[in-house]
Amino acid sequence: PSALRKKLFFDVVVRPELHLRRRGDVVKIKQILVNLAFNAVKFTREGRVRIFAGPGETAHQVVFDISDTGEGIPKDRQRAVFEKFTQSDASIRRRHGGTGLGLTISERLARAMGGRIAVKSAPGKGSTFSVFLPLPHVDQSPILLSSFSHQAVSHKPAAPVKILVADDSVPNQELIRLFLQDASTETTFADNGRKAVELFMDGEFNVVLMDIQMPEMDGLEATRAIRGFERESGLKRTRVIALTAHAFNEFKNQCAEVGCDGFLTKPVTKNALLAALFGNGNAAAKDGDGFVTNNRDAQAPPGPVEKIPEKLKPLLPVFFASLQETLTRAEQALADGDWPVMEKQGHTIKGTAASYGFHALSSLGGALEFAAGEKDDGKAGELLAQLRSISNRQRIEFV
Repeated sequence: PSALRKKLFFDVVVRPELHLRRRGDVVKIKQILVNLAFNAVKFTREGRVRIFAGPGETAHQVVFDISDTGEGIPKDRQRAVFEKFTQSDASIRRRHGGTGLGLTISERLARAMGGRIAVKSAPGKGSTFSVFLPLPHVDQSPILLSSFSHQAVSHKPAAPVKILVADDSVPNQELIRLFLQDASTETTFADNGRKAVELFMDGEFNVVLMDIQMPEMDGLEATRAIRGFERESGLKRTRVIALTAHAFNEFKNQCAEVGCDGFLTKPVTKNALLAALFGNGNAAAKDGDGFVTNNRDAQAPPGPVEKIPEKLKPLLPVFFASLQETLTRAEQALADGDWPVMEKQGHTIKGTAASYGFHALSSLGGALEFAAGEKDDGKAGELLAQLRSISNRQRIEFV
């Protein structure tokens, strides 16, 4: 349809000497050719897109050439187009859109079958992507091995739920690990959005817990990239649940717009987390839009002594060490006048401290986040001093 709309010539040529009965993974081959043909059409304004299939250097090799008369790729950028989130020119995404994952996916699929992809191109002279695949020919009816059939055969009803957790806070990671230790899960952690997307592309997960404010790539952009990867790979949609200290409806709507299926507000309780993951318990419920969220009563006002669950005791050294590092970054940001960094540190303290039950620290972290947003250096300095004081004198009663 895209080629027709652009009035491009699109044809498929199969060399007559090519032995057609082959053994291979029809799903992967189709996905590679669709991705490359889609790219060719997208970057060709006029002319032709052709898929050419012929024999390779050996009897068992087949070569697919996907050529176009499009923009072309500079020689020094040709290797880079196979890297994740990369396109040959920064202006391309503005003009054509896309995630920059199509070629990465295709090359990974080709390698999984023992093949490779090469490119020949020059600016203004179009491109040819050549796919070399080992596809042994057979004399009997062709056997096409489908990835779907492999999944069906190896399916185990009792298999653990595979969870990808994206959160840059080590204390938050440890808390989630503790909450899930008795559940039938396999958990993988990423400390930034870009790493989360790369792990998602290289693995198989049933659900993603996505913190929204992270370095390198935030949770919204990471979720958008995951949804793009699923579309371009023809994969079934994986549940993505947003984790954030923001409880505003407009923020929930942003999460839904990029493709999140659920929304958990920090501090996340064990019951709320398990309910969101497995659908049990009453701590999480679907709102009027069918969006999973956790509803909690207002937290009790902080007192001079914080009551912390006994089970969190082993995690507290990690929490306080991380808190000291966060405060140091916030103090440096105040000295540098770097308000966005300070706002981020306040947000981190607010969410992480609340998750552990340190309400006074959480309240001060929220106030620091607000002061940074207002660029109030006097108030920010006062709050940082209070946070340092409390963090060094915190009294705990285990319950």
